[in-house]
Amino acid sequence: MDKVSKSYTDVRTVIEGRLIIYLRLDTPSNNYYARASFPPQKGYKVFSTKCRDPDEAARVAKNSFYELAGRQSLNISTKTSSIISIMAEWLDYMDRLKHRTHEVKYRTIFERFFKPYFSREARQVPDLHRILQSDVDGYWEFRTNYWHERTKQPEYIKSKYGHDRPRYMNSFRMANKTPSYTTVQIEVQFLRSFFKWCVGRGHLMTSNVPDVRNPIQRIEGETYKLRGVFQMDEYRELRDHLIEKCRNPVVTRKHRVTKEPTTVATMSHAFRCERLYAYFMLIASTGLRPQEARQLKFKHVKLYRDQNDAVFSVVDLPSKLAKQNPDGTKEGRRVFSFDNQLCYNRIQKRWRSKLREFMGRADDEDYIFPEWVKMNFPEREKAEWKPQNMSVSFRSLLKEKKLHREKDTGRPRSAYSLRKFYITQRIRHNTPLPALAVNTGHDIQTMWRWYTHLKTDDMRVYLTQRDDQVMKQELTEIGETDG
Repeated sequence: MDKVSKSYTDVRTVIEGRLIIYLRLDTPSNNYYARASFPPQKGYKVFSTKCRDPDEAARVAKNSFYELAGRQSLNISTKTSSIISIMAEWLDYMDRLKHRTHEVKYRTIFERFFKPYFSREARQVPDLHRILQSDVDGYWEFRTNYWHERTKQPEYIKSKYGHDRPRYMNSFRMANKTPSYTTVQIEVQFLRSFFKWCVGRGHLMTSNVPDVRNPIQRIEGETYKLRGVFQMDEYRELRDHLIEKCRNPVVTRKHRVTKEPTTVATMSHAFRCERLYAYFMLIASTGLRPQEARQLKFKHVKLYRDQNDAVFSVVDLPSKLAKQNPDGTKEGRRVFSFDNQLCYNRIQKRWRSKLREFMGRADDEDYIFPEWVKMNFPEREKAEWKPQNMSVSFRSLLKEKKLHREKDTGRPRSAYSLRKFYITQRIRHNTPLPALAVNTGHDIQTMWRWYTHLKTDDMRVYLTQRDDQVMKQELTEIGETDG
């Protein structure tokens, strides 16, 4: 059957009322296209047969029609979409859910790993319904060798002068290493949640879901539990070093030493020393996560006084800054400092007054740890502040003092090691695990896994403390039973 139209020609019926093939006039391609209908669904399913011969095109169109009809009978979507497009749709869906924003974690993983991998022609999955176990296995091979391949084929970006330059990032340092078990576990959770959603939306059959397992073997000290922790003497060494840097802000650049307090270089250096000291003491006294502390504002740090006139510092952490819970929700929490009013004084008195001196202002809505603004007064006072990633500065401090790795195990230390130090010290000072878990936003199971290096000797006082009368009664009862 031939029809005349401005947009298509050479129309041929393959299945009466259900499937036709035709040539399009609005494209230079000579391939036949197919249009299928699946009542009671409204509209049509249009796809290219990628064939120029009408008989071959009819055969391809008929096979595709029966496959789509079978999917419809099983309540599976007849929409043919690539894994990349459906992943993007899933991320948008997750962002619309209340308290479930994956913008930073999951979108970063998608843009850095999944999208580049499945965008290449040899690795594409144009129809998610046809995904194979080999597609997922191929991704894990790509992921475990990611940094090694980056040294061979670096990404090219524009330099500040407009020239193309290779972006090596951490590729040389990480070239001979594989990602840790915990890092890859986030991607495992990504894929499992994604496939579960695809089954619920009809994009995938349960029988077609690939097996998603972490390719990295869980070996303690090698691929798992890699973060180091500070000992008390190392903590004191870092603290004293920071105090000394704040007292004597001397800038050393190559072979030139600057001591003039009026120079911009010295002011910038003094600002960074004071900011790092405030950051160091805040995490060490509260156990906040580095990513939680980064976007704190002055309004979040408060001083409370109870009915017994006891004073203590509190960080009211809003839900949008807190880490996501295992069930996907986000909740704010009230974080108490172990050193009473000292934490409040360091932030709201010492650091806030220093910040006004350096930046011209320190309002309640300002970030506690802002980036240095390269402007003069009064422009600096009116500038829009951005939160600074303090983990990089802290890592530089550790390298300066050669404390960036544990001496015995070689485990790397970072700003997160301060949180680990806080939790370790609180356990040693007899803080009950449930109270500590709530204060740090942990769960007890996680704390049990990550702090098994603690021994009973570290909690001897807590384990043996008794009320005198109760202790006497218990000993009497034990004695009578044994006798």
